[in-house]
Amino acid sequence: MKYAKFLSLLAGATLTSAALADGLTADQVRAIVAEMNADAATRSSLLQGGAAAGRDGKFFLASADNKFRLNFSGFAQFRYTANFRDENGVAGDAGSVGNGGGSDTSFQSGFSNRRTAVTFDGHVVNPDLKFNIRLVSTGAGTVANDDIFMTYALDNNWYIKGGQFKKAFSRENMMSDTMIIGAERSVTDALFSAGRVQGLELGYKTEEWMFSAQFDDGFNSANTAFNANQTAFGFPVAGQAAYSIGGRADWIVSGSADQLRDATSKPTDKQAFGLGGAVNWQQARRGPAELGGATVYPDSLNWTIDAQFEDSGWSAMGGVIGNYNRAKGPTSFISTSGHNIGLFLQGAYRWSNESEAFLRYDGIYLARNTGNMALANPAPAASLSPKNYQFITFGYTHYFADHAAKLTVDCIMSLNPTAQFAGAGNAALQNIFNISGSNLGLQGTSKGLEAAIRAQFQIMF
Repeated sequence: MKYAKFLSLLAGATLTSAALADGLTADQVRAIVAEMNADAATRSSLLQGGAAAGRDGKFFLASADNKFRLNFSGFAQFRYTANFRDENGVAGDAGSVGNGGGSDTSFQSGFSNRRTAVTFDGHVVNPDLKFNIRLVSTGAGTVANDDIFMTYALDNNWYIKGGQFKKAFSRENMMSDTMIIGAERSVTDALFSAGRVQGLELGYKTEEWMFSAQFDDGFNSANTAFNANQTAFGFPVAGQAAYSIGGRADWIVSGSADQLRDATSKPTDKQAFGLGGAVNWQQARRGPAELGGATVYPDSLNWTIDAQFEDSGWSAMGGVIGNYNRAKGPTSFISTSGHNIGLFLQGAYRWSNESEAFLRYDGIYLARNTGNMALANPAPAASLSPKNYQFITFGYTHYFADHAAKLTVDCIMSLNPTAQFAGAGNAALQNIFNISGSNLGLQGTSKGLEAAIRAQFQIMF
């Protein structure tokens, strides 16, 4: 618009000189210039009436009246992992866990594309009706639907959301993949998090309080059909539950929710402190496939309490997560129940905008009959009964452009033998909890300790 006016004025001045030289009156010249200005304004408004484009934190396309807007963003995480195990606790090149391994199997390393994601979000008709679509690849060579949901803003700070989305359960899992401390979230989160679900959420948000309630298909039920059966025997169960009801509450004691959207604190950041908690109940399906087969699907009560603190480069986050499971298998199997608990605590110090060091502790405390609840024939999982697992993770992050470009190098160390954590077969804890040990960098050893070094570069746009 400014350029159009400038050009019209320049043309008008030139025309005035020429017209006066040709004997036109000043009034005639002013009429010609006014007509040119009107034409320039029309052409400028036509340009503005088309799609606007730019970047204001995200790349976007938008209509001139802002009734429609499409944002485009994404990120990639490229990782190198080196795993170290006691050679006496590794059996063979096939990856099974046992004794009598060799030095050629006690060290493994390689590269992976941990996560690559593209997100389309924005609003339709008016800014109150929002959408979010995220496509992600986690290194397996396939692209999956991740977030696919719509949100409508109601009056008085209320909203309703429907589709496939990350469940409002644990603080760490709700944080974006790009905003966490370390190359990976905690082991506790890997075992206990709700993941993404399909369902409805009703929520309320102010600067100080946030509440939400969900009615959905159950923990880790993303990309399942409405009539699908549960696909794993873990705690929490993955796949389609009969139903799931839960809720979460957060209190921003100081600072703002925007400060707590990541797990780091810059040296210039002011203090922020948040407390939260959640509870969820889900019931397994009661069909013949669940009760007549070898797999046990439990009803599950899940809960968590967590907190987060940031101030002048210091940051900390911690939480306790538990689930109470009530399982019943085939008629020849005895009903049983148990309570599993996970604990994590992490802290970091960012002494400049570029440099940060961090430390994390994970503790996994299992019910004595966790293995019994996992299988109709509990013998293979019996060794899980007395096991607790503890891990230490420490590392360094260098921020080239905050989260948009950063390098993280960390080391996760087990404080217990991990044969039954990340081993092969149904007796492995990673299979009972439906996680991938390779994402953590762990593979399992029956003797000694295990460690994995992870170096990851992240870029966002």
